Amino acid sequence: RLSAKDPNILAMPKHSKWGKLIRAAFFARPGKVLLSHDLSQIELRTAADVSKDPTLVAAYLKGEDLHAKTAYEVLGAPRRKEDQDESLHRLPSKTTNFSILMGTTEYGLADTINEALAEAFERKHGRVGEPGRDFKRWTTDDGAQLIAGWYRVYAGVKDFQKRTLQFARRTGYVEDRWGRRRYSGGLHSSNRWIREAAEREVQSFPYQAGAKGLMKIWQARVYRDVLEPRQGTTEYAEPWMDVHDDQLVECSTTCVDAVSREMTACLPQLFCVPIADDAKRGQTWGELE
Repeated sequence: RLSAKDPNILAMPKHSKWGKLIRAAFFARPGKVLLSHDLSQIELRTAADVSKDPTLVAAYLKGEDLHAKTAYEVLGAPRRKEDQDESLHRLPSKTTNFSILMGTTEYGLADTINEALAEAFERKHGRVGEPGRDFKRWTTDDGAQLIAGWYRVYAGVKDFQKRTLQFARRTGYVEDRWGRRRYSGGLHSSNRWIREAAEREVQSFPYQAGAKGLMKIWQARVYRDVLEPRQGTTEYAEPWMDVHDDQLVECSTTCVDAVSREMTACLPQLFCVPIADDAKRGQTWGELE
């Protein structure tokens, strides 16, 4: 993953009031527009590919809304996304889907959901919400039930994580789907905190590194097939920045539609589930969120 400083572009906040103001300071030049193409749920799609979990794979092959499916299977929400409550169902299930892959704990999951609910409430009502009064407060016990329910539904992912951890304990390293290794010296530490942190790193590495590997292939294709052929022509299109799984391009308003179509066409379909992207455009970075 890339890193940056002065300012740390990759850590710019998204949804808060200050975050939107900060991102609004990054803008396209006159006659140009910013184009964002973001890989959709790429860590979860990577998890489906490496674990071959039948439920996860089937959901993506059928084009189901995975967050709605998790809310239905784990939280007992209505099956249809349109009938689910954003705060009680969709936001917690979305947070759970991504957090579990990163090795979250029961406390960490509950805390992350509470923070997300607070941000969502502030965006909607313009004031800081009070947990337990303005929205449900999730506890550590709730987090434990969510994690247990998630692994019950996506048992193949749990089995893959168990095998990955066992392999790393034997060899001292873990590999992603591209064959790249990450060595870990903390898996046999007598210090519980060091050992558990190493286990989380080992379990999340296949998803993060696998997603980044696909992102690099996509970036190379976009530059070679979409951006480079336009150099020296009247169709201006240049790479602006990438943030994790999001490619941002600055291009002329006259060719933005063509560039957007071609970027999507360049998506590497290398997994056992389809890879998809979400496209946005605007004059400022803040408008792309």
